[in-house]
Amino acid sequence: MKKSLIACVAAAMLTGIAGCSDKNAATGSADNAAFLDSLATINGEAIGANFASFLNNPNAPRKFDKAEVLRGIREVMKCDTANLSYFIGLQMGMEAFQNYMNMATAVDGVSRQKLMTAIQKTVMADSVTADMMQLRQEAGLLNQKLQELRIKKAEEAKINSPEAAQNRKDAEEFFNALSDVKRTDNGIAYKTITPGKDKAVESNSRVLAKYTITKLNGDTINTTGAEPRNMYVQGAPLKGITEALQLMHEGETATFYLPWELAYGANGLPTRNVGPCEAMAVTITVTEIPAD
Repeated sequence: MKKSLIACVAAAMLTGIAGCSDKNAATGSADNAAFLDSLATINGEAIGANFASFLNNPNAPRKFDKAEVLRGIREVMKCDTANLSYFIGLQMGMEAFQNYMNMATAVDGVSRQKLMTAIQKTVMADSVTADMMQLRQEAGLLNQKLQELRIKKAEEAKINSPEAAQNRKDAEEFFNALSDVKRTDNGIAYKTITPGKDKAVESNSRVLAKYTITKLNGDTINTTGAEPRNMYVQGAPLKGITEALQLMHEGETATFYLPWELAYGANGLPTRNVGPCEAMAVTITVTEIPAD
């Protein structure tokens, strides 16, 4: 989406550069004038639609003041071809600023001045050297680290949200009220419904199993249905199911209550109405442990 914004603005710049001066206005026939009016209007609406798709995106990281956006567009549309280098610089500057915002929203203390000084140093160089090419690889590695920090920051925001706090409180009360259950060191509580055979599930096992994941109030989130599914323990859909399977035996059915860290985590599962830090329950039946 960020790249598309830059592309949209670039398109507006190039459109403006190509015909923004009143000196370039067409003076042809009435038919030609009508064509030119349509050309400008239809293209303007198409470009505006591209901008609007970004500005109205409900998942955008921030909201924009459309009046200020239009003020910026008007400034660019005043251009003259004599200012081509300057406006290309504006386009590049927008890309650099977007890069800065990506960093600044993930970590505090990124220096805008140092970024600009580094850009100026390389832009003013007479040629692109091998060292500069190496910088791209180093920047890529740093940006991977930046993405990890951004994800961590977003998760921390979720964990500290009022909704997450309420979900943790509700889970604590639920878990404390459970009776006749066994508990593990990592917070799982469980009870056997149907005992199994001697053959135990191991961490590297492949099993035929069926499961139903529910919220603590009983609402179903995900289920394999009546037929067992072939799966590897380490490939289970939740960390908690991976842990739970290793507590089971062939033929066993058990219900496990999973803390949020072993369920859908800090982000939850919004598409299934699972909130942040929400504990889950899962009932599992291991029908068979095939001999591989």
